[in-house]
Amino acid sequence: MGRKNKNDDLALLNMINENISTNVNPTNQGSKKKNLFEFVQPEEIDDANEDTNIVETVEDDKPIKQPTGHNRKKLSKKNKKKVNTKIVHSDTSPSESEDDDEINKLLKDIKLTTTNNKSAKAKMDIKNLNEKIRMSMCSLLDDTGYTEFMPDYTTIIEDLYNPSDPAIVNKKKYLDFEVELRLLFDDLDKETLSDDFMETSHPQLKALKKIIKPWGVKKNGVEIVPQGKSLSKNLKFSHVRADYIPTWFSTYQMEKLNTDEYVLKNWEHERINDWRDVIKTDFDDLKDLKKFNYYKIVPADVENNSKTTTSFYLNIQLSQDVNQFMTEARHFHNYYNLLYIYQMLQVLLIQSNNIDQNNDKFPEINSLLNRAVFVVDRSLKRQFEFNGFNQLPYNYFYNRIYYLVLLQYTRVLNSKGLYRTVGEWCKAILSLSPMDDPMGIKYFAGDCWIRSSDYQWIIDYCESGLINKYKEWKCLNIMFSAVLALIRLEDEVKLKEFLKRHFFVKDNNNICLNQSQYTLNWGMNNFLKIALKQSETFEKNVYITEYDELCLQFYLQSYKDVWTSEDLNFLNNIWHKIDNVIIKNDQILNKNGSNITNAHFIKGIPTNFIRMNIIISNNTILSKISILNDKNIKNYPFDPIPNVDSSFDYIEDFVNKALLSQMYENRLMSEDIEIPGML
Repeated sequence: MGRKNKNDDLALLNMINENISTNVNPTNQGSKKKNLFEFVQPEEIDDANEDTNIVETVEDDKPIKQPTGHNRKKLSKKNKKKVNTKIVHSDTSPSESEDDDEINKLLKDIKLTTTNNKSAKAKMDIKNLNEKIRMSMCSLLDDTGYTEFMPDYTTIIEDLYNPSDPAIVNKKKYLDFEVELRLLFDDLDKETLSDDFMETSHPQLKALKKIIKPWGVKKNGVEIVPQGKSLSKNLKFSHVRADYIPTWFSTYQMEKLNTDEYVLKNWEHERINDWRDVIKTDFDDLKDLKKFNYYKIVPADVENNSKTTTSFYLNIQLSQDVNQFMTEARHFHNYYNLLYIYQMLQVLLIQSNNIDQNNDKFPEINSLLNRAVFVVDRSLKRQFEFNGFNQLPYNYFYNRIYYLVLLQYTRVLNSKGLYRTVGEWCKAILSLSPMDDPMGIKYFAGDCWIRSSDYQWIIDYCESGLINKYKEWKCLNIMFSAVLALIRLEDEVKLKEFLKRHFFVKDNNNICLNQSQYTLNWGMNNFLKIALKQSETFEKNVYITEYDELCLQFYLQSYKDVWTSEDLNFLNNIWHKIDNVIIKNDQILNKNGSNITNAHFIKGIPTNFIRMNIIISNNTILSKISILNDKNIKNYPFDPIPNVDSSFDYIEDFVNKALLSQMYENRLMSEDIEIPGML
């Protein structure tokens, strides 16, 4: 009876090889039984026992010194292990060793070939899927629930954040900026790597560190913090600084949401024109959505958080009492409160105008962000990974604060020149909500990935369905970065193919795809003219939306940091060699979405684009967006333009109304403040 495939042959050869090894090396089994630490995980082994698994070999011509006295018993087991190791080598004949080597080599070649074949097939499958998605491009204005993209969502995420790809797994270590610093400056010691390595001499802090253990203790190179009296937490990317106040518990925790309930609830808010039964049927057909985990950040101590949030809201949003806010911010109860940390950070950023290491306020900005990131890291669940399947929906208030902290942290790392770390953080933030992209990562991350030489990621991302499914996703900011990545890879053939496929209009029988190609073609023509000093401003076009013009203007603000004159001239030569066959303008149907406001747009402009420019204080772009004066749009300094979606929760949902009224009345009476509206 024949076997079905080569995998069975491979399994049989493995069994034969194991039996041969067992029969030839019987003493090896005995030694394994005596090793008590063989099946213990590395992180559970104490430092004192690390030498247990080390087996020393003895050369034939070197005599073994016999121990004397009480040392003889101590070394007897060790010498026995040495002798056994020697016997194993001497009993194995050369011919048997050669046969084993040949079998192992054959097995390795078979396994490698099988893996490569699967990898090649998988790559072809994802390439075909991406092309199918591109050809079926539509508009997010017509599909607010992502219903047309959802069937392919899991496959696209698995391809981009492939957990089995060693290259992707190895890069995740760069979320800790100290890894890149060690690679850049391998002679730096531990104290130099730390931003605030000066040990504090406060007696109460030292006493707390003795009581609250383990606090900042390193185990297998990983720092540990307590999560209660009996549990501990390994930090993934942050560090415990010397001046941090030790605490037993994290200030925040992650609450896992029911995937079915969350997706259905979210679709009901976005797909306002569909019946609930239709939405439920669509969801039941998407079995792969079960793989996604959605989390909500909640305060660990709800009662105390309600009091501090109420006071915060009164001081910042109602009365703008900066002095009272600073007094409360220095209180130890608010030491790890992200609302207070982020608001203090915002004040410093406004005062310094930008994130600049040469600014006097940069050390304080850096210190606050390190503490905020420590709070975020400590609150993450043990199994939480930035892989696209663990997501933080942006419509929850504290989730948004996490996004804001991580984005500002990325900006600080960028100012330090840690481009690899910045590039990985851009991927991590994007993975928390790949479709919504609430921080507008695609508008600026291309430059970050270019600086970190992560060219293949840019190309894969731009070829994926996360860019090509909706024409609003396919902004010229990220597409220009993909063009530059292909130039840096010196792949002229693929560069021409990429330009023809995305930047030149053909009659695709798909209006949205034609519009996208027409827009990118317009953008590239204007970009080259301005970058090569042939023109000072871009040309207006009735078929180009305000959003696309703002995207080009945003890109022109920073292109000089990544494009060289050689890059521009090389692209310009290739660009004009390609036959630019464009169908007539009257066939490019321009759908006017300037008045559309929904879960993703405010008057036709994507919300994430507006939000991103507000966070980085890009006044040049903001001054041209008139909709920001709309009184119906909620905007807070600590929560910039959440959305106009009814599913969003705001800070008012965490404020105790009765306590707020009482606090406000007491302040009016004590400070004799004039009541608004009264003479």
